[in-house]
Amino acid sequence: MMRTACVACTAPAALGYPTPSAASTASATSPANRVNRSASCTLLPPPTCVRARRATWRAAKGTTVPRRWIAESTGEVRNEGGRRALAGKMWRCYLAGTTPTPGHGRKAMGIRTGAQYLAGLRDGRVIYLEGERVADVTTHPRLARAAHTIAALYDLQHDPELHEQMTFRSPTSGEPVALSYIIPQTYEDLLRRRRAFEIVADFSHGMLGRSPDYVNTQVAASAACHAVYGAKEKRWGDNLRAYLEYIREHDLCLTHTFGHPQVNRGATVSGQPDPYIPLGVVDTTSEGVIVRGAKLLATLAPFADELFVPPYRPLQPHESMYALGFAIPVNTPGLSFICRESFDTGRSLYDQPLSGLYEEMDALAVFDNVLIPWERVFAFNDVETHNRCITHAPMWPHYMQQVAVKDIAKLEFILGITKKVVDAINIGGYPHVQEKVAEIIDILEMVRALLRAAEADAGPGYGEGIWPAEQPWIVLRHWFPDAYTRVIWIVEQLCAAGLMLTPTEADVRGPAHGLIARYYQGAALGAEERIRLFRLAWDLTGTQFGSRQALYERFFNGDVVRLRQTRFQTYDYSRAVGTVDRFFARLDALSAGQPASPHPDLRPPAR
Repeated sequence: MMRTACVACTAPAALGYPTPSAASTASATSPANRVNRSASCTLLPPPTCVRARRATWRAAKGTTVPRRWIAESTGEVRNEGGRRALAGKMWRCYLAGTTPTPGHGRKAMGIRTGAQYLAGLRDGRVIYLEGERVADVTTHPRLARAAHTIAALYDLQHDPELHEQMTFRSPTSGEPVALSYIIPQTYEDLLRRRRAFEIVADFSHGMLGRSPDYVNTQVAASAACHAVYGAKEKRWGDNLRAYLEYIREHDLCLTHTFGHPQVNRGATVSGQPDPYIPLGVVDTTSEGVIVRGAKLLATLAPFADELFVPPYRPLQPHESMYALGFAIPVNTPGLSFICRESFDTGRSLYDQPLSGLYEEMDALAVFDNVLIPWERVFAFNDVETHNRCITHAPMWPHYMQQVAVKDIAKLEFILGITKKVVDAINIGGYPHVQEKVAEIIDILEMVRALLRAAEADAGPGYGEGIWPAEQPWIVLRHWFPDAYTRVIWIVEQLCAAGLMLTPTEADVRGPAHGLIARYYQGAALGAEERIRLFRLAWDLTGTQFGSRQALYERFFNGDVVRLRQTRFQTYDYSRAVGTVDRFFARLDALSAGQPASPHPDLRPPAR
C-alpha cells in the first residue's frame, strides 16, 4: 500500500503543485516532530525489482508528486549521456525538519571516507584539460595525485585521534559531521572550528587554499544570513538553509565561482559584447531557471561534488538578469569546466614535491542552458536583494578564520624551509640573514595575533550565531598579499643561485652522481638531502606552482587597491578626528588662561 507523501515532499506552489497548509507545515517543523520522522517521510515503498519499480511509477499517476521525482527515487532515471539525474529533490524533507530516506536521492551518511569521496567523483562530469575531456579525474595522470590528496583529508575525519576534533553531532541526524559546516553559537564553537581548520591546514602545509572547509564555511555563513536572502521571498532563505543541511549531511566537497570572464573589464556586466558572456538568465520554467554564460574562478572544480554560486559583484538596477544565487552538482547537464594547464607534470615527488601533491586546479565554469531547480535557487531577479546580500550577508567574516589558519600553516612551513636552508649552507651567522629570517617570524606571529584578536572580540554579527570581529580580518586581507610577496622574496634571497643550479632526481641517481655528491653537498647536509631541500624551495618560489601560489595570495580576496578604497570610504574616523578636536580645544582653553577640563574618556574610572 502506497503511503501519502509528507508535507515536506509536496511540491511548492512555484512548480504548479499544491502547497501545504500553514498548520501542516507548523506541525511538520515543530521540535516534537523532528524525531523519528523518517518512516512518515517515505515517498514511496522501496521497490524490490524492476517490475515493482515500474508499477510504483505507474501507480504514482494522480498523486501530488511529479513523475520525474518518482523516476529519480525508483531508479528509472534516463538523462543525456547516461548521467545521473539532478540532485536536490530531497530538501523538501529538510525544509520540514525531517530526515530524508534513500528514496529521495543520495543517502545521508555523515562524514565520508576518502574512498567514498573518490567514488563520488566518477559521475560523468565534463572537465576539459589540455585539449581533451577527462574521463576520470581520479585516474588522470595530471589530476589523480591531487584527487587523492583531497581524499586523504576526508580520511582524517575517521582517525581516532582526530575524529572528535574535526566533527560535531548533526542537530538533525545525530551523525558526526564536519565542523566546517557549523554556524558557531559560542566562543568555544569558534575555537573548535579553528582546531578543525588547523588539522587540515597542517596536513597540507597551507598549500591548499581551497580545501573543502573553505567553501563549506562560506555556505554556513550565508545560511546564517538566510533572513537577508529571504527578506522579500522567504523560500530563497529557506532553500539556503536546506542546502547547508544537505551538504553537511552528505559531507560534500564544493567549489565556487564569483567573477565574470575578463573580456572587457572597462565595461559593466551588461555592457559586454555578448550579454551571455557573464552568467545570466535565459528563461524560467515550472522546474527552475535556465542560465547561460560563464563564471570564474572555480578552484578545485575537478575534485568537487557541487558548485556554489553566491551573489558577489554589485549590479545596477537594469541588470536583474544577472541577479542570481544558486548551487548545483558539478555533473549537471550543460555545465562544463575548462581548466588551466596542470602543474602536476607527473614527475617524482623528489623533483616536484608541492606541485605533485597540492595542485588544486583552477577552472572556468561554462553554463550552456543549464537548468537550476527552484529549490536550489537562493537569489533571483532582484537587484536590490542581490546587492544587499553582498553588503549585509558577507561570507568573509567567517571564512577568514580558515584563511588565517591556512596562512599560519603556510608561514610555519616556509619558515622551516628557510631555517633548514640557512643551516644547510651555513649562513646563519650573517646579520642580514638573521634579520630576514626574523622578518618571516614577525609576519607569522602577526597573522597569529590577528587570528586571536578576531576570535577574542567575536560577538553578534550579520546573521545567526557569533561572528569573529571584522577589523583584524580587514587588516589581514589588506596586508597579507604584500607580506607573502615579501616572504617569497626573502626565500629567494637566501637561496640565491642555489635555486637555479639544483639538479633533478635523475641527475642524483645518474652517471654524474659522484660529481654531484662532491659539489652539491652542504655544510650540514649530504648532496642528496641538500638538493631535495632546494627543490622544495624551488617548487615554492620558482615553478608554475609557486607563481600560482603567490598570485592566489594576492588576488583571492579581491584587488587590494579596491579593498583599501572601500576601507578609506567606510572607516569610522570619529574617534581619530575627535582626538584632534579635543587637542585643539585644550590649546584654546590654555591660550585663554582657562583650566582645561579633562575629557570624560580620560578621567579615572568610577569605583
